[in-house]
Amino acid sequence: MKIKYYMQKKRFSTWQVAVLIAFALIGVSVMAYAAVYLPYQFNPGGTARSSEVNANFKALGDVMPQITQGDGITNSPFAYSPGALTRGQITVTAPGRGVITLFASGSVGFYSHTEGTLSWLHLAFSKTATSFGTVGITEFRLPASLPSFSMGPPAGNGCMVLPLSMVGTYGVPSAGTYTYYLNAWLEEAGPTAIVSGNLWALYTPS
Repeated sequence: MKIKYYMQKKRFSTWQVAVLIAFALIGVSVMAYAAVYLPYQFNPGGTARSSEVNANFKALGDVMPQITQGDGITNSPFAYSPGALTRGQITVTAPGRGVITLFASGSVGFYSHTEGTLSWLHLAFSKTATSFGTVGITEFRLPASLPSFSMGPPAGNGCMVLPLSMVGTYGVPSAGTYTYYLNAWLEEAGPTAIVSGNLWALYTPS
């Protein structure tokens, strides 16, 4: 028996996400250094105070992109949830106004499915743990025509594992600490889990 899987988003592997982040860092770094204003200028043979040198370094640091890695994504199975269910979170400290790009990767495992029933999982980034969110929405659907399967007794016949790759962006108006959540909404499906999941955030100044 052949089982097909259905997914609405294109998958990016972990190394592809890393390459995308690296190129983003290079591009933003070039633009940032070209536009940065240094509060102190030094002339050959002159004297530079440590406070002035540190202020220049801080000015450079404030316009550089920053990468933050989250604590991971909860991999315990979850069942039908009529509302938002938080599976992971990440906190980013922004030195100023800018854009925070969130990345999530891993795998989604459907541990059971019943023929005649649509299995449907929604994932999204949100600013709160209690609201589902509208950023980076990614959906996984197993059609009702798909034959039944289950990992559990009495006769387990497997599970469905699908690749997960999500990207979402938020603008931040000023310096501060910002927390974001990866929320799930599971409709008409058996136990499901996010396996080997990771969260990253890339801050870029604007």
